[in-house]
Amino acid sequence: MEKTTVVQFCQSCGIPMVTAEAFGTDSNGNPNQEYCVHCSKDGKFTVDCTMDEMIAISLKHMKELFKDKPDFSEQEALAKLHSFFPKLKRWKRNGAGETSTTKICQSCSMPMAATEHFGTNGNGSQSADYCCFCFQDGDFTHNLSMEETIENSVSHMDGSEKIDGRTLTRNEAALRMHNQLPTLKRWRVHELTHQEYFKAMNRAVDFINEHLNEPINLHDVASVANISRFHFHRLFRAFLGESPADYIQRLRLEKAIFKLQTSKFTLTEIAGQVGYQSPHALSKAIKKRFGVSTSVFRKQFFDVAFPVDALPQIEVKPEIKEISSKDVVYIQVANSSEKKTATTEAWKKLIQFVGLNGIPDEQHEYLCLSKDAPHITNSIHYRLYTCVTAPSGMKPKGKFGKQTIEGGLYAIFRHKGSYNELGALYCYIYRRWLPNGDYELRDISFFEKYINNPDYVAETELVTDIYIPIVPKQR
Repeated sequence: MEKTTVVQFCQSCGIPMVTAEAFGTDSNGNPNQEYCVHCSKDGKFTVDCTMDEMIAISLKHMKELFKDKPDFSEQEALAKLHSFFPKLKRWKRNGAGETSTTKICQSCSMPMAATEHFGTNGNGSQSADYCCFCFQDGDFTHNLSMEETIENSVSHMDGSEKIDGRTLTRNEAALRMHNQLPTLKRWRVHELTHQEYFKAMNRAVDFINEHLNEPINLHDVASVANISRFHFHRLFRAFLGESPADYIQRLRLEKAIFKLQTSKFTLTEIAGQVGYQSPHALSKAIKKRFGVSTSVFRKQFFDVAFPVDALPQIEVKPEIKEISSKDVVYIQVANSSEKKTATTEAWKKLIQFVGLNGIPDEQHEYLCLSKDAPHITNSIHYRLYTCVTAPSGMKPKGKFGKQTIEGGLYAIFRHKGSYNELGALYCYIYRRWLPNGDYELRDISFFEKYINNPDYVAETELVTDIYIPIVPKQR
């Protein structure tokens, strides 16, 4: 039988130790079975650093080693290092991987090596936890959130922050702080509370979305969020920028407008489908918003990505398919229409949260779920979610929620090419295919499924499937 060789990995930097020369030495000069020659000599670590600093060192060497490999992804490598390193013995000893005894500020993480670095309590005594820049006379000097604190710190980098003899980039510094600050005293309680509020608002919004065509009692919504009604109203407005009642009313009106433009339902039918008490109330709301009656409004073909005289000359035959429901983990894209990088940033956060590499495979689907039509909903209210099919047992946390994308019959349109060209396909679907076909829309959201990753293929080779929920037309 062929003998199996067990490869040992350095419990500090993770490199495989295959030859005798790769092993470090203990205090007696014997081979150290746990640490490599680069990390351990004579029983001591050769580099006094944090886990994040060691990851940065390893990433630097990986980039040099694989510089001629076109399929090497720095983002993917970094994600794998962050997943692997906490399992190593050196970094298991404490969450942050610190080896230094120097106290660090429990607000900004600055080392406090001298007396003058420490802040002061209300009685003038030295603060044991916070630096002079963050805490004076018993109070914090700023009221920034954790994210704002990181942005502020990174913007004031002066070149003194180094790893392995080189200056940290701003992205590296931000990543380091994102890993470290949640472990600090100031942010532990604050962020846990903030995360619970995000979870509560996600539950409330999901409940409203699922019951929009029914009478919605705000007591019930507050109960779903598990927050008292008084605090619920205040928090809802703080998180979403409008009251619960205004939010519900706006969604119902926008849903009605979309149905008027994309279906042949009567005004009475639409009013019942979106939760309006009467067609008169709906007609009055539309006239107030657009200044015209519903009959005039319906005859006008409002813009759906393209002006009516510039319809794209394309024709795509969809696959009509019954699919199963999908449980997904999601994060809402913040400022999706105002910030060009918003969707990319949302994907990075979601991929890091679920611990995946961002590459679609048979077990993990990468989806984008839209709850609104961009030509109807104001950009500040547009609801767009990046989603990944949920790994088994994963629970919601903070901004990351869980929901089910309903299964059933869908028309699946495949697009090959830039994401910027998807608008033309949507225009074809809603202005040509639906009005002239054998199907009408079901009353649930459409979504996009991404077949490949833009980090690995050319823009012209991107493949996107658009899933439109449908039902056969009644003859």
